[in-house]
Amino acid sequence: MDLYSLFSLFLPEDAISDMNVTLRGGYFTEQQKKWLQGIEVDMDNILRRFVVRVSRDLAGYMSGGKINFPREEAG
Repeated sequence: MDLYSLFSLFLPEDAISDMNVTLRGGYFTEQQKKWLQGIEVDMDNILRRFVVRVSRDLAGYMSGGKINFPREEAG
């Protein structure tokens, strides 16, 4: 739940509503239940979606715009 707590600081509750989940908390609760039952949990989608993108934006901001990362092209 540490990852949930971190996301809670930066993402609105409905930030992942397009991932077939109504609320952010419900997604993490569901994943935690799977993990406790010994079912493999794949967090790759949510990590790719938020951690990399937020980290790049934050690095660019903290560097005063001196670091420019390539952006994915819509396609």
